[in-house]
Amino acid sequence: MPRDVMSGSKKPGDHKQIDKAASTAGIDTSDRVLADLLKRLKATADPNEIRQLSDQIERIIFHKQFTNA
Repeated sequence: MPRDVMSGSKKPGDHKQIDKAASTAGIDTSDRVLADLLKRLKATADPNEIRQLSDQIERIIFHKQFTNA
């Protein structure tokens, strides 16, 4: 969990706020980025990283399908 910079304490709601901010920021949907994410997904064994990479790949593919429709 992220820590509060001033007090060093963990805040449970911070993680979701960061994820929402990152997901609403501009998404790079280039083929190069998608290929890099797929390579990272293939190379990792960490379940948390697999989940994160899968979510990013899903957003990119959805965005590509939505813009091409």
